[in-house]
Amino acid sequence: MFSKEMIQTLFGYHFWANDRILDYAARLEPADYFADAGYSHGSLHGILFHILRTDYAWRISCQTLKPAVEPLLLENFPDLQAIHSRWEEEQQAMLAYLSGLSSDEIEGVIQLTDRRGNLHQFKLWRVLVHVILHAMQHHSEAAALLTQYGHSPGDLDFIFYRG
Repeated sequence: MFSKEMIQTLFGYHFWANDRILDYAARLEPADYFADAGYSHGSLHGILFHILRTDYAWRISCQTLKPAVEPLLLENFPDLQAIHSRWEEEQQAMLAYLSGLSSDEIEGVIQLTDRRGNLHQFKLWRVLVHVILHAMQHHSEAAALLTQYGHSPGDLDFIFYRG
């Protein structure tokens, strides 16, 4: 169903959309960037950290079949630059992980253990698509906030991604 090329293209889109959000977030005044806007994770900073933490946690889980031993903590990311720097690392780590997968592995079933020790079985492509769609929800929240502050990132639709 999902080839390696499709998954890599979708992650390329995910990283493109994320980079646009980060670029426009850098134009905000710190007061706006850190203001609790009432969205799912409060501020734009909280939303961006949540996307980063979730991407990281799912990648580690897919690679090791266990929860991340050392989850990312908000206090270690005091500003946009810290999030942006760690995002560059995470993007490279995800691209390396994806490049090592075969289409058969992407179609295969993995068993993941959650933090409570419960075992779950998922097709790997479903987990990877979940990561992208999860981030898309929060990219939309971030784009709405940026637009509210006068810094719209423009169209984030997949059709405009040229990767």
